Amino acid sequence: MKNNYLDILKEFNVKNKIIKSKKMEYFLNELFINNTDIENTPKGLKRDLQILRLSIIAEMDASNLYEMFALLTDSQELKKVLLDISAEEKAHVGEFSKLLNKFDPNFKKNFKEGEKEVDEIIKNINKKG
Repeated sequence: MKNNYLDILKEFNVKNKIIKSKKMEYFLNELFINNTDIENTPKGLKRDLQILRLSIIAEMDASNLYEMFALLTDSQELKKVLLDISAEEKAHVGEFSKLLNKFDPNFKKNFKEGEKEVDEIIKNINKKG
């Protein structure tokens, strides 16, 4: 059995093409070593769920980075391109979220609970306001 993602990636000779940062290295290690998601979920599906979650994290990280760069530049052209790319990354989040919703039986339920909590907070703020 493989101990970590490096062993797996070496088999496919893609290590240097995939590993770009220590953060990604950490996420990939988590994916292959700590594959302990939902109890009674088949191992392959557990890995798929983690792939989807980590993909969402990566896309949001990229989107946030591009928005931060857009704030730093004085070039209107560069700013526009960066914000456009950031929006594309958010669309990817939507795609991965749709799949996570399909494959994770708890995702939709947890998402709805979170929406209700926010609605309640906003309702309480409006009462005080």
